[in-house]
Amino acid sequence: MCESARASDRRRREGFTLLEMVVVIAIIGIMAAVSAPKLEQYFSNQRARDAARDVANAFRIAQAEAIRTGDPHIVYLTAGNPAATDPKGTGLGVAPNGAPWPVAILDDRTSALSNCVYDAGPESLEYPVSPATGVSWGFSLSAGAVAPGDVGGGNPASGSTFTTRPGGPNTTWVMFRPDGIPVGFDAACTLGGVGSGGGGVYITNGNRDYAVVLSPLGGVKVHVWNAGVNAWTN
Repeated sequence: MCESARASDRRRREGFTLLEMVVVIAIIGIMAAVSAPKLEQYFSNQRARDAARDVANAFRIAQAEAIRTGDPHIVYLTAGNPAATDPKGTGLGVAPNGAPWPVAILDDRTSALSNCVYDAGPESLEYPVSPATGVSWGFSLSAGAVAPGDVGGGNPASGSTFTTRPGGPNTTWVMFRPDGIPVGFDAACTLGGVGSGGGGVYITNGNRDYAVVLSPLGGVKVHVWNAGVNAWTN
């Protein structure tokens, strides 16, 4: 074997040639370019799913705390509004990044009858849901079809179908009575009866639609829009 052939064979045994390294780097670059959008969509879908689960858990927390404490607990939503407010328009705060909290829970303990508004000082707020990047209220794919069990009657495009009472105007809140039953109420804090608190919350990231349905008796279910069958599924 001549010297040049032996040198070439030695270089191949010792590692990659410069050309081989360039080809490998190019392949890695192509794979990264192809997979990056898919990874971003995956994480976006995860954020939307987590946001829906967080809203569902907020309902469960408010219900459990109402039963435990004997105080009415109110869940306020931003849902189509710049920020969550109580019926008097009192803002319910912003997250550390300056964005409104999507959901706030109020322990409305100022009186046995409740006044449905945030009384700073004697009352407390909890923020169980943090703002999520790329996640918004409403729908993108489901075209306004309400999820199974959603009896709210409001407009899902706003992100909430809760109403002050059956047939009443849209609201961005729902109260859990001390017995755990959700009820609607209006700006004057006139409470609806059993069955008035059922409704749904709709969340989207532009690629996935989620619905969180609160039944008239307080059960909570999360649905996702399945474009393959053109329907909501669990």
